[in-house]
Amino acid sequence: GEHVRRIGVLRVARDVRGFLSVDENGRTSLPSVYACGDATGPPFRIGTAVWQARTSVANALHGISASPPELPLAVHTIPQIATVGLGEDLCRLLGRETFIGCADERDLLVPGRPADPVRALKLIFDSANSQLLGVQIAGGAATELIHVASLLLARSVTPEELAGLILHHPAQCDAFRAAAMDALLRSARGANRATAAALPAC
Repeated sequence: GEHVRRIGVLRVARDVRGFLSVDENGRTSLPSVYACGDATGPPFRIGTAVWQARTSVANALHGISASPPELPLAVHTIPQIATVGLGEDLCRLLGRETFIGCADERDLLVPGRPADPVRALKLIFDSANSQLLGVQIAGGAATELIHVASLLLARSVTPEELAGLILHHPAQCDAFRAAAMDALLRSARGANRATAAALPAC
């Protein structure tokens, strides 16, 4: 945008797409210049920009550094789709063994049946320590439930912990518990190998 073009007079470094290059604290190639939000590139989300701004101010004023969180991504389509953390394909590229748990609308007993229920929810766990690595959701409330997923991911929860959660029932968020139960069943049956299937194929 115009603001990014104007800052060009400062000779701040840019990436290959023309966005301002910043480190994890929002600092540009000029140590006294910080940038955040759309000027630094995707994902172009206001929540992300607010977090980046807080991080930049904390670093500029107090020298505090922050580790970037896993940013949830969501698309307001019909059905809604959302994801946070690692997907199975990326885990394979990184050489990480995983196992999954899935839930769909058949696992949920929501009264009145929402017009757009959760169609599918996939949990991806690390085979080495059973910690949650990623979540993918399709269907109703995906763009809301993905924030719950972000909190669970930050806590590195295991399927045992998720399956033991006391959740209001019936509700769409119960898909997390159902998917965790599925992960435990798959593990118990020895079917805990990561699959390349698309999300709805669960």
